[in-house]
Amino acid sequence: MGLVSRLPPLMLLPLLLATCRASLLVADSHDGRLRVVELHGAGPTCTLYGDRRAAEHRLSTVDPRRVSNSSPEQFDALVRACHEHHRNHLGGGGGGGGGPLGPSPGGLRQTGFIYPGTKWCGPGSTAQHYEDLGYHEAEDACCREHDHCPAILEAGQCAQGLCNNAIYTKSHCDCDARFRRCLRSVGSETSNLIGSIFFNVVQVSCFKEKRPCYSEDVDDRSGRCRMRFHAQARYEEFGGAGGYASGPSGLVSNLLSSILPFRRR
Repeated sequence: MGLVSRLPPLMLLPLLLATCRASLLVADSHDGRLRVVELHGAGPTCTLYGDRRAAEHRLSTVDPRRVSNSSPEQFDALVRACHEHHRNHLGGGGGGGGGPLGPSPGGLRQTGFIYPGTKWCGPGSTAQHYEDLGYHEAEDACCREHDHCPAILEAGQCAQGLCNNAIYTKSHCDCDARFRRCLRSVGSETSNLIGSIFFNVVQVSCFKEKRPCYSEDVDDRSGRCRMRFHAQARYEEFGGAGGYASGPSGLVSNLLSSILPFRRR
């Protein structure tokens, strides 16, 4: 679609990342190495910490819940996607010791990032038709279903006493709940990363009808119960793929304990 206001929330991921301050760190600690790529909520879309000391320092300064573990293959695919995204939009490269792989802050310029191995998880779709899915079929099917949510509020649209003043489309909470359940049922590294980005980094609010609905809650124009925006609950990993740490005993602690003294604060 050409209009920003008509893009579903997941398709506006890079734009949303440019306007919020959260971030997610993806770490690869296999075979005695340590690499980290940070998906930003402000600034460049991706930053690679290929230098071990830089990666150690970055991990030591973040909330463990913002770190997700990754296989070497998935990490490499994510870095390639970041490089390709940056090259396509700004013609630049990336660094290894904390260098940006994505464009500088610029709002709408941060578009075009499709999650590696998918055709529906990103801004727009590279699918040729509805049945066309990427390598990560199960995860891509979750994104496809969410992109086709039947109940949305486009940017600037008002319905049942609620106006969407954001610059992106918002979905009914039922659609976001189905999206969350779908990703959790897959339970893979990829589904966990996509869920973490959408619910924990982008943090798009959803809407639903006010319940219980009393007479004063009825919208005068539509005659239906008014709707309200609701914040999203955090996405926690589910299934066999471990990664998202819930505290000092989680991923970050395990990573750092083998490479530098870890101190609780």
